[in-house]
Amino acid sequence: MSIRMLYPGNDECSHVFEDDMESLLYVVLYCALLYLPHRVLVTNLTEIIDKFFDEIEDDGTSLSGGGTRNINRHTRNYTKRVRFTSRALRQWLDTVMGYHGPLPEDQARYTGKWTAEHLDAFWSDFLKTH
Repeated sequence: MSIRMLYPGNDECSHVFEDDMESLLYVVLYCALLYLPHRVLVTNLTEIIDKFFDEIEDDGTSLSGGGTRNINRHTRNYTKRVRFTSRALRQWLDTVMGYHGPLPEDQARYTGKWTAEHLDAFWSDFLKTH
């Protein structure tokens, strides 16, 4: 699920297409962590998966999640520790994560690109060239 849909107080908000785009990013990341070659120790991988995909916060009145994803969106603290063997996968992840949440040094390059049109154009070109 998207960060927005997991945050507290969003129980009544409507699901939008950008939520599906974000979910797609997480499906690719999850599958890559489990099934593609990378250089992450099993203990670190378990921590990344637990925090990134299974985190639940209980404030006594509601359950929420997405805090780790939100931190990673702005800092890449979790995904920067993963070095995939595939340079193409790394490029795809870096670009799509940049579209979703540009790091400060990438603001000019990625700001405003978290749209279906930009993601579709990037992915189409990526599949043609990789």
